Amino acid sequence: MTVHWREQLSLGNEIIDMEHRYLICLVNMVTHSLAHPQDSLDDLKYATEQLVDYTKKHFEHEERIQLKIQYAGYADHKAAHQKLMSKIGELHNEIMAMEEASQIEGKGDEIAELLRSWLLDHVIKEDMKLKPLLSGYSKYLMPE
Repeated sequence: MTVHWREQLSLGNEIIDMEHRYLICLVNMVTHSLAHPQDSLDDLKYATEQLVDYTKKHFEHEERIQLKIQYAGYADHKAAHQKLMSKIGELHNEIMAMEEASQIEGKGDEIAELLRSWLLDHVIKEDMKLKPLLSGYSKYLMPE
């Protein structure tokens, strides 16, 4: 199942929303590769690596914005980011260790659902807490 951007996911900040849209694209790219591992295990590895790298950059960016706006929930949000990075890191390591596409058989749907749920759950449950705080700032609020 492909993840689609919905206005309900918007935090009202162009930069963060753009980054979330790109994360959705990356999750969809991994999901597509999981559904077709026989096409190229290398594609799956590349897609997963891109997701891990961009997620790390996005989390760092989001955390700098939280510090800039003096978000009271910063420590808990950072801990949630660390937990998610740990999960996605484990997944990345597992996929990178695969030598044959057959090793993904039976795991693709589970992994795809994990990726979709962590992304959407995090945006809806954690990131939405930032929305009221961001409204007082420029819609393009940039971290320092």
